Amino acid sequence: YDLQTNATPEQGQELLDFMELVFTTYVALLKPEDPKSAEAARSTILLYKDNADYMAAGSPAGSGAYYSLQSKNLVGWYDPLFMKPFFAHEGMHQFTDLTSKNFRDFPMWFSEGIADCIGNCEVRNKKLYMCVKSGPLARGRLPIIQEAIRANKQYKIADLFKLDQRKFMGDA
Repeated sequence: YDLQTNATPEQGQELLDFMELVFTTYVALLKPEDPKSAEAARSTILLYKDNADYMAAGSPAGSGAYYSLQSKNLVGWYDPLFMKPFFAHEGMHQFTDLTSKNFRDFPMWFSEGIADCIGNCEVRNKKLYMCVKSGPLARGRLPIIQEAIRANKQYKIADLFKLDQRKFMGDA
């Protein structure tokens, strides 16, 4: 990864070290046809020092990070709790775009689901553990899902799999 940041050098290095570990997980999990090509490609991360700078740059309201389809950059801001899960999630979108010719044809349940699995991670003894229940993404989404179930407004699995991107993302 190439990093551009106005955060401290230590904060930038913290994210770089984490993303290198996450990248190794992307390669092992998705097994791209040409892993050497994926490893040779330099992906760019823009890390803002705080949410105010991130939002002043025109970032999407309410986001912690995003993957820009136009610039191919990962963009986010430093936060000791949410930065890593958000970048791991958005980095999955960057990685699949880099390594898959049909990235935009992936169903939303797959793209967002696999990204959330990686985003809900912890580093223990320099190893990445995915799909941890304690992950901030899971803790944020679980109450929304529980409320939909209580209100009997959840999707049937077959219907959820058929949602287009606008409906999938719009219904949170």
